[in-house]
Amino acid sequence: MSVDPDALMAFEADLDLFSIEVDGVPLWERIRFQTLREIRQANGRGQAHTAVSNGIKGYLQGVALWAQNVIYRNPYLADKHDFLFFGHKRRKLEDDGYWWDPYSDPIHEQNELDYIHLESPHNLSHLSPAKTSNLRYNDLIEYTGFLLRKFGVRRPSLPDDVVSHFREAEATIDDRFDADIDLIAKARKSLHVRNTTLPLYTLLLDRIDPSVVVIVVSYGRETHGRLLHRCRSPHRWV
Repeated sequence: MSVDPDALMAFEADLDLFSIEVDGVPLWERIRFQTLREIRQANGRGQAHTAVSNGIKGYLQGVALWAQNVIYRNPYLADKHDFLFFGHKRRKLEDDGYWWDPYSDPIHEQNELDYIHLESPHNLSHLSPAKTSNLRYNDLIEYTGFLLRKFGVRRPSLPDDVVSHFREAEATIDDRFDADIDLIAKARKSLHVRNTTLPLYTLLLDRIDPSVVVIVVSYGRETHGRLLHRCRSPHRWV
């Protein structure tokens, strides 16, 4: 059974999901993409993204990336730049033998921008050789945040009215779309990621001090977007 996009939008409107906030942080927009994707998957549409191992091997690989990033492509050792690109973590191997970011590298090639390009790990690795010049990795940020969450640092709580609102939404999802989705867990996890990475990204922006930030593929990067007001020229968001 397919899911009518109009039915999904009606569900969001009927439940007034975009009004849910905790300390001024909109919650539904932070979990919306993953939730709607899981609804479609439960109804036989779409596929899950490739899973990354959460076992000891995965943890050790993450720690290794964190340690390497301390000295290799460390974004906190970068100079100030006018443009900060948060690129796509997936790359495509081209005929020239380099792995391209298909969204950002054509821009880098055509313009003489004073930029720095930040890349997240994909499946616990970075593809090399990368076409992107002035490339830095944000493994330090992602895995420092991960370790902080494992130790329960800055674990969030949800007010009772927010929990009730999401419980109602869960019941409606089950009734309308026959999908069992734990919105409470998603909301807590999203807030925990924000709590543990926002200070790290704030430090990064203070270091690079860009006038323009370009975010490629915004879903899953809501914390990045909330930082844009710290740019030197906030009216030049991209």
